[in-house]
Amino acid sequence: MNPHSPEQKYPLSIIERALGRCQQECENTEFLIKTKQSLIKIIQGGYASMNSIDEEIILHNGVVLPSPRTILEQDAQHHTTVIER
Repeated sequence: MNPHSPEQKYPLSIIERALGRCQQECENTEFLIKTKQSLIKIIQGGYASMNSIDEEIILHNGVVLPSPRTILEQDAQHHTTVIER
């Protein structure tokens, strides 16, 4: 069979388009899997940080920041004071 013959060009084009769609679907699926894995890591990090909400944050240069809960409480207190004025 000659793939360049007129009788074979149309079936060949159908197969090429189908293959192209399959390859695109494969790439889309791989992208979605990577995105899902990234989101899972972000969520796990969020859960981990919730467990340490009362712990101070120590930066790599040794600077110690208040705990996230303390920061949130101070921020809420500040905004409440501003609103009350």
